[in-house]
Amino acid sequence: MVIKVGIIDYKCNNLFSISQACKEVGFKTDIIAINQKLDNYNIIILPGVGSYQIASRYLKKNSFDQRIFEFISKKDKLLFGICLGMQLFFEKSYENGIHKGLGVIKGEVKKIKENKNLKVPNIGWMKIQSNNKKNFISNVNLKQSYYFVHSYECVPKNKSLINTFTKIKNYKFCSSIRDGNILGCQFHPEKSGKYGIKILKDLKKIV
Repeated sequence: MVIKVGIIDYKCNNLFSISQACKEVGFKTDIIAINQKLDNYNIIILPGVGSYQIASRYLKKNSFDQRIFEFISKKDKLLFGICLGMQLFFEKSYENGIHKGLGVIKGEVKKIKENKNLKVPNIGWMKIQSNNKKNFISNVNLKQSYYFVHSYECVPKNKSLINTFTKIKNYKFCSSIRDGNILGCQFHPEKSGKYGIKILKDLKKIV
């Protein structure tokens, strides 16, 4: 089966890395323009990097919010968010004001609390730890480090949706979530070497 992946371009994000990574694992990959249908794809990706306000406004202005809700209503489809993409799943963010997100996950996005052990933005290679018996994706390697670059963290109302967390000294934050066919990670698998690429490859096990 050929897996068809659509990457939404909300005009403030870097698409090259994730597009190349998806092609590397054998996915048929397109960048989705304003009026393209989502139904033709097995996986829709909301990529990382960019402004929450600009991205959210663009998605709603171009009716992507409605189409995303229709897309995830079909259980054989997968919505995957990376960094900013995962943050857009939530109801609101406090990044440069208060801005509404897609609301497919109940909760909010707050700025990381900086302290002597944790600088903001949080940048670098860090490990993820399982929050429940089911890993983020089957066989994800919890012994390896993955690449993070972010200043905000996701805080879901339902803590059981936190699939993995990352801990820096005494500070713990959500590093991935899963709610059925909605999947997100705060780290960048496309920038995390071969183990990050394996995560992308294993997405096909879900659809």
